[in-house]
Amino acid sequence: QVRDQICAVDQKTKEFEAALAACGDTNIAEEKEERTKTQAAATASATATTTTNNHLKAAFENYTNYLSTSNITKPTNYNTQPAPANVINFSHDQQIAAAVNMNNIQAQAINQYQNQLAALQTQLATTSNGTQFEINVSKDTFKFNASHFVAYPGFRERLHGHSYKASVKLIGSHQIGRDGYVLDFGCVKSVAKEVCKELNEYFLVPMLSEVLKITVEEDEDGDQVGKKVCGDCDENTGTPVPKKTKKRKRNYYPGSVTILCEDGSTFVFPRQDCLLLPIMHSTAEELAVYLYGKILQNLDAEYLRKRGVTVMEVTVSEAVGQDAVFRCVIPASGGKEFDVVSYISKEAIPVMPCATETEAAEQRKRNS
Repeated sequence: QVRDQICAVDQKTKEFEAALAACGDTNIAEEKEERTKTQAAATASATATTTTNNHLKAAFENYTNYLSTSNITKPTNYNTQPAPANVINFSHDQQIAAAVNMNNIQAQAINQYQNQLAALQTQLATTSNGTQFEINVSKDTFKFNASHFVAYPGFRERLHGHSYKASVKLIGSHQIGRDGYVLDFGCVKSVAKEVCKELNEYFLVPMLSEVLKITVEEDEDGDQVGKKVCGDCDENTGTPVPKKTKKRKRNYYPGSVTILCEDGSTFVFPRQDCLLLPIMHSTAEELAVYLYGKILQNLDAEYLRKRGVTVMEVTVSEAVGQDAVFRCVIPASGGKEFDVVSYISKEAIPVMPCATETEAAEQRKRNS
């Protein structure tokens, strides 16, 4: 009975693999027809692709239904007489164990072909005619200057800064909108520019850090109205002549941000110089995820999906040749803030052979 089960599964497997091969051959033939035939022929080719996809799905369903409904029962005709010397004599329990193992093989086969079918369906849906559109937007205005240091258990960088640059890529389907766009460049430019501007000239504070003790003190009694003093020089003395301007409100955040590090170092920054971010580390990778979420909020995920945009990619460069890329499928709803932490592993950090220590940590070692 076990041998019959194996033979039956092998036969169904061959049938399904033949269906996969036939589908692949059909795709190649269709792509050749697409390049030579008229629009009417292209429509017929798309219909043929759909038919092939349906045949493939039917073959897969037939295969999985067979595997899921084939029940292995205990053999009822088991012969208790000694088997001939040239035949392997399995006990009743060994036959049952073999049948259970066969069921496990069936489950693995189902999972394997489900993955193959999903990948093939995605390919047919997005590149059925061998085309795909995408736009890449990178402008001089997609930049910001910021200071930071990366800290994690056992390590902290020195305080330093970067001139960051960003770029945005949107990947669409095999058709563009009726207006001729994947998405208007102007939309991407205005949104990315404003998001980068919000990070410009700040110390980036990772508020979700697991090793930094961060204390934010807000002082509401500060003067929120300031004067800008400028003017020409006095012709006789050469000294600047103050020029009064209208009073205007400015971004004034009295108070301070105190950061106590794992190695004992303490930083105190003016509150107005700090940008409190929902990240664990101020790395280029996490900044790419953060920027992705902010840009997605402003572009509107639902609108992007209606236009056929399926994937967005954000690149953050902290120096020439040092780029971090975050690529993610456009979610069904992008209204809420993007959760950066969900993309960070909770596994222990492997020891890096190139890891270095701060002077403060080395000083503590020397003193101990």
